[in-house]
Amino acid sequence: NTDDIDLYTGQWMGNVTGDDGGTLSFFIYENGSVTGDFFTNGTQTPISTSGNVNTTGSLSITFSTNEIKGSLSGKLTETSGNGTWTITSNQTEGTWTATKK
Repeated sequence: NTDDIDLYTGQWMGNVTGDDGGTLSFFIYENGSVTGDFFTNGTQTPISTSGNVNTTGSLSITFSTNEIKGSLSGKLTETSGNGTWTITSNQTEGTWTATKK
């Protein structure tokens, strides 16, 4: 039901903590697709992300460059979200929180 996706559409901003610290921003479209940027002190540059959210707010995102491969998952409500992230290429992981703007 796309009406349920509408609860999550818009711009989200958040923070990354754990083995590395940084920021996260993503935009959720009406079809449930997600694009954004993942940045940590270790990556030193924003990495483009893509993924999707479903009608229950489950978020799944992947990101990669030539050197870095990782993923992020979690749960969204209408106004906030949180979950875990991992960069498999250098075995770092942690948690993230985000709020809808």
